[in-house]
Amino acid sequence: MSADAETQIAEASPPPAPRLMAPFVLTESDARAAALAWLGARWLTPWTFVRQARRDPLAASYVPSWMFSAHAVAHWEGPGLRGIVEMDFGGLPVSADPAADTLPESLAPWPAHTLRAVDGDVPQADDRPRGRATRDVADAATLAHQRMERDLIATARASQPAKQRDKLRLLGVEYPRETAALALLPVWALDCVHLGRSHRIAINGTTGRVSGRVPASVTRIAVVAAALLALLAAVAWRALADA
Repeated sequence: MSADAETQIAEASPPPAPRLMAPFVLTESDARAAALAWLGARWLTPWTFVRQARRDPLAASYVPSWMFSAHAVAHWEGPGLRGIVEMDFGGLPVSADPAADTLPESLAPWPAHTLRAVDGDVPQADDRPRGRATRDVADAATLAHQRMERDLIATARASQPAKQRDKLRLLGVEYPRETAALALLPVWALDCVHLGRSHRIAINGTTGRVSGRVPASVTRIAVVAAALLALLAAVAWRALADA
């Protein structure tokens, strides 16, 4: 992450033009293959939905995102205990476009080594559409810190006895050497309609990681329920027979 691409966290002005971007490594066929493999692991998905996913077009776009890096130092306390936990965070994404709030995190990680500087006018660097960067760095930092603090308290609790973990709380967190850079992240999107509702599958255009919510087949759920009932009946019958 180059120094001239970094933005001071204290600033609360409109986001600057992105000066970093990750390239599309996956082709459309690669992205579809990743989506179908992901669907294959979710066998309750209706076959009609999978069939749509095989044939419907994919859309490629860039999601503007703030990429945070920081060394976080947290002080915590619990019943009769106090301590410090430190963690390094790198390439933590927060969407700069509220319309795509969940995408950067759900498709993480975004390897820092894939980010490259963009010189001149960003739209000319790639003809694919991109979202609007309307979230400033100060608001994005608030969201990033919430996620960092979630990981910090989880790490602190993991080192304590189970009965003490829920009683631990953070006293304060410092973020020395924190930086943020506005980057364009590549995303493939596959939109399919099932029973009148649209469902989106998103694919990280660099790594192939897939995220989304898909419908479940009522027929397949009924088959699973019937199989479970049959198994329980068999177990009950065997228990009675052995009694």
